[in-house]
Amino acid sequence: MSDLREPTNENAGVEPGESCATTTKQHSNHSWNSTTAQCARVLNRLRDGPSTTYELSRKHDIYYPPARLMQLRKRGHEIVTVWEQVITEAGVKHRVGKYVLIKEAA
Repeated sequence: MSDLREPTNENAGVEPGESCATTTKQHSNHSWNSTTAQCARVLNRLRDGPSTTYELSRKHDIYYPPARLMQLRKRGHEIVTVWEQVITEAGVKHRVGKYVLIKEAA
């Protein structure tokens, strides 16, 4: 079982979500991965401009972005989806949603 090593903290001093290498264990004592925290990260990101499913997942540690977008929409945020093609780090082309915040809930 030498292949099952404890994850290391490769991102010491880096804020959660700034790198896809951060581990869940680092945040296990906090509510970093709660749906509320993920929705807040998505909304904060969309305030800066459009973002893709891929970016939200990889760069902002959102496990399943479409679910978080659905929750934000149910809360009254107007968010539209535009489809586009992206090339992953492995060189594979994928169709992903690009989310655009049109209007925040009152």
